[in-house]
Amino acid sequence: MAEALCVAHASAFRHLNNTTSMKKFLLPKKCVLALAFVSMLVVACGLKITNIVFSTHEPEQGSVLTVTSTLEPTDHNNQAEYYLLYAVRVPEDWSGEDLTVTLESGSPEMMECAPYAQLCQFCYPREGYKWIGYQSVSKTQQGDQITAVVDLKVGESMGSYTLDIMGGGWQKDPAELVNANGEVNLELAFGNNLDFTEPCTNKDDATGTPATLFHTSEYLFNASTISKAENEARRSALSAAHTLTLYGLTLPIATEIANIAEGFDMSVNVKEGAGIEGVNADANNGATEYFDLQGRSVANPEAGLYLVKRGGKVAKEIVK
Repeated sequence: MAEALCVAHASAFRHLNNTTSMKKFLLPKKCVLALAFVSMLVVACGLKITNIVFSTHEPEQGSVLTVTSTLEPTDHNNQAEYYLLYAVRVPEDWSGEDLTVTLESGSPEMMECAPYAQLCQFCYPREGYKWIGYQSVSKTQQGDQITAVVDLKVGESMGSYTLDIMGGGWQKDPAELVNANGEVNLELAFGNNLDFTEPCTNKDDATGTPATLFHTSEYLFNASTISKAENEARRSALSAAHTLTLYGLTLPIATEIANIAEGFDMSVNVKEGAGIEGVNADANNGATEYFDLQGRSVANPEAGLYLVKRGGKVAKEIVK
């Protein structure tokens, strides 16, 4: 990760040198030292996804799909603790049942994390999908192999879908990823955890738009199955739409994933549930009958969505 970070910084400054005078953009010493310190912290927290196993790639409607992920540290450093973060992108009508995480040093308690899901949605939205986020209840030791097992409740919409995983950690409270106004906290999410309270008063007045970017803190996104193509597309989109001011410099923002894992089969094909087949086989052709979405008979349906059989045909209907 250190090499990747150095290459990214070098590339940005080479590009900057080609577009504007380097003298006009040199950060004062205290800014450079802060950036160097963040770089060292980031290196210690690197992760990469090394294995993903689905309980099935053809789940039935309403069933539970279990996804097991293994995340390996790229650098061992047991001198710092951080909150574990994990998110999975699923179709909109799916939900998260449970997440269990096992480390070499133990099993931290996990809970849902709406701010992390919101940040993932901000960075990587996809039509018809949503992110489900989790975090550890307390900070845990970094540098361990992580095994994450998440149970997902499959929705009722049949068809082919592609899931994605995001995993990593952060030393700050994940609740701070969202501001009091309900929006993503861009300063913390894209400011690399630097202090925004004191501007650099001795900066040079550069003209024009700097070519470098504020990247997503690698504490937040250490590893993912997001494709390189999608990541680059989102980097371009965000940098064109959002800027952030730090130390008096206004720069565009862009997503950053330290380790992208490609080549895993993340596809699922949701099939008709077995209970629905039972409706077709067993219901009386001459009467109107109601069944829940798992195929169980309902004598007195209340308001909601049901499978309704009339004259040998079954259809979904909303009872009001």
